[in-house]
Amino acid sequence: MKICLAQIRPHKGDIMLNLENHHKLVDMALPHEIDVMVFPELSVTGYEPELAESLKIAQDDDRFDFLQTLCDRFGLTLGIGAPVPVQHGCGIGMVVFQPRHVRNTYVKKYLHESETPYFLSHESFTGLVGPQKNIGLGICYEMTIDDHSDTLATKGAKYYINSSVKSQVSLERSYQRMSQIAKKHRIKTFLSNSVGKTGPYDSVGGSAVWDEDGSLLLSMDHYSEGILIYDTKTGQSVIHLLNP
Repeated sequence: MKICLAQIRPHKGDIMLNLENHHKLVDMALPHEIDVMVFPELSVTGYEPELAESLKIAQDDDRFDFLQTLCDRFGLTLGIGAPVPVQHGCGIGMVVFQPRHVRNTYVKKYLHESETPYFLSHESFTGLVGPQKNIGLGICYEMTIDDHSDTLATKGAKYYINSSVKSQVSLERSYQRMSQIAKKHRIKTFLSNSVGKTGPYDSVGGSAVWDEDGSLLLSMDHYSEGILIYDTKTGQSVIHLLNP
């Protein structure tokens, strides 16, 4: 199995331009026969809490149809970040596309206190994804909550992918946390982060993968758009940049 992390530069509130850039990165990854690909938190709109309510987009929106077509054709499981409608408001979601399958949306359950004025916590799809259904998903702050990763490990997760928006200071803490989760549960962990200014944050990339010992295997730089691919069979990782 090949797991791919996307590192993208979101454009404030511009859903169509952001989806065009998603398409570019998916097209870059497909020749490498990837199985699972995950984008950063709120990748479709940028991390814009004040705009989220007006930008929320449902999983069955026809603007996503081209991604479903790619997933069906190439056997790809894909996760993209978007503000999504939930009962009485808006949630921080990851729309999950699976080959020839109805879309699901994972909604962030554990919110940071700065997010609660704009977003609602929500119980949603929390299943494992991927060809062997052994990949657990999380969104940003959730990595700090033991119950979140503990539950995924109990369900049988062998891999954990966190979709984030991280500044330099929070990225350093996140590296420590992802290493701890890997060691505690003897699983491989992955962090997908964006680059550039998004909402109140200067997001600094550094998308990365850790092994079961918590050792960092490979990380991307702090400014480039591109992809990181990890091959679970060979243990090899590789980075491809969109505009090297």
